[in-house]
Amino acid sequence: MVAKMAVRVYHNSMLKNLNYRLAVTGTLVHQYAEQAAQEMLDYARQNAPWQDRTGDARSELGVEVVQDGGQAIIELYHGVEYGYWLEVIQNGRFAIIMPTLELYAPRFFLGAGVIIE
Repeated sequence: MVAKMAVRVYHNSMLKNLNYRLAVTGTLVHQYAEQAAQEMLDYARQNAPWQDRTGDARSELGVEVVQDGGQAIIELYHGVEYGYWLEVIQNGRFAIIMPTLELYAPRFFLGAGVIIE
C-alpha cells in the first residue's frame, strides 16, 4: 500500500486576501507619498538658494503625486518658465529640485519599505 499525503490550497481565498493586502498597501504607500511630497515641497521652498526678486519662482514650486498602476510617483517641479534655468545655470548653483529629491529619496524608500513589510 502506498501512503499518500496531500496539501490542498484554496487559491480563491488566498487570491482575495492577497488582492486586499495589495490594495491596502497601495493606499498606504500613496498616503505616505502625499505626506512626503508636501515635506519635499516645504523643504524646497524654504531652502531654494536663489534670492527672490518677485517671489514667483519660490511660490510656484509645486509637487504632485501620481499613481500609475502599482507605482506612486512624486513629481517636484517649477511653475515658472525660467525654472529650468535656475536648475542648470552656473553648474546648478541655484538648483533646488534635484538636491531635494536626493535628500528625500532615501528617506522615502525607507519609509515605504516599512509600510510594505
